[in-house]
Amino acid sequence: MRNFSNHAWLASFALAGIIAAPPLSAQTITGQMNFDDARQYESAGDLTKARNRYNVGCVKRHAPSCEAYGVMNRDGVGGPVDLSTAGDGFSIACEEQSDMACKMLADLVLADGTDPQGYVAYLARETLASACAEGRSSACGDADRVLAKIGPEED
Repeated sequence: MRNFSNHAWLASFALAGIIAAPPLSAQTITGQMNFDDARQYESAGDLTKARNRYNVGCVKRHAPSCEAYGVMNRDGVGGPVDLSTAGDGFSIACEEQSDMACKMLADLVLADGTDPQGYVAYLARETLASACAEGRSSACGDADRVLAKIGPEED
């Protein structure tokens, strides 16, 4: 009979690659599940339901859900155009380490017709500055592009 009290068997599993990364959080798992549901609705042509499921995934801070939700709001897919909500989605995804979302947030601010002193500009300034401060070089470039248009925060 083996003695498992010293947990040597656990170390051997870890070395063999049987035990991988720590388990994902429930929030990450539910965000991914909502993303998968949204993709199915999108494939079936039910864009309103897809947009709603991406929203639920975004609330869970699931970056791919937030990116997709931002795009749908920016482009008016599955509902009306809502640039503030698009900015929210891109901002959350950027905070969750999506460089693509940081770029989309900057592009949203730089698009014609965006109020340089409005909510989306404020959101971009704060989010991109924070990402740049974390050392994310592409976010620094995005922050520079945004600041060139809207300027620094007014006191």
